Amino acid sequence: MRSPSGWFILMIETWVAIAIQTVTGGFLMGAMLESVKPLPGYRLQLTLCNGSMAVVDLSRRIKTVRFAGLSSTAVFNTARAEGDRVVWRNGDTSLSLYCFDLLDAMLLD
Repeated sequence: MRSPSGWFILMIETWVAIAIQTVTGGFLMGAMLESVKPLPGYRLQLTLCNGSMAVVDLSRRIKTVRFAGLSSTAVFNTARAEGDRVVWRNGDTSLSLYCFDLLDAMLLD
């Protein structure tokens, strides 16, 4: 298990890798997110295409307007990766957030 500072360093390494790959043109934005795994407590485990993993805790944000559509655990647990977005389905409707927005949410906590 990484320490909190270890997670921060991992995120910096991930952001630097993303930035370098984006600037050099070697990074496909649509393929950035490899997989998403919903975890208990409104957390998501994100696996990026470069092998980096991050756990995003949305429990404090779930009551905000932006994330309110995910307040049902049944909906939250439908999370899946689609290119550079995480998509949740609720019947005929869906909600999606870009991976960068989720990583930003993690860094702001």
